[in-house]
Amino acid sequence: MITTSFSLITLYCYYNQLTSLDVSSNTALQNLYCNHNSLTSLDVSNNISLTALWSQNNQLTSLDVSNNTALINLYCSNNQLTSLDVRNGNNTNFTIFNAHTNPNLLCISVDDPVYSAANWTNIDPA
Repeated sequence: MITTSFSLITLYCYYNQLTSLDVSSNTALQNLYCNHNSLTSLDVSNNISLTALWSQNNQLTSLDVSNNTALINLYCSNNQLTSLDVRNGNNTNFTIFNAHTNPNLLCISVDDPVYSAANWTNIDPA
């Protein structure tokens, strides 16, 4: 757990072979770059100020960003996702959405399926 700074805004912890990461007490966190690790789970439900989440190239099986209403950049490709929930009321403001190469991800829960299907191209065909 990262507890020394409740006002932490940006955390870069990529390429570290991390197997766990607890950012639940970092409620001011806006940018989280935890890509290229070995994370199997990631809870960002308390990080309501989060605007950018780069979690690609981990071993995540589920990801829920429904509490992250400020999120506009989500990169969660190359994981083992079977569940992805992005119903946060902010889907039309995403500037980056990449959930490609998650072979077991058959459904992404979104705010508006028609909008997402038309505008988000970095997803697997299934």
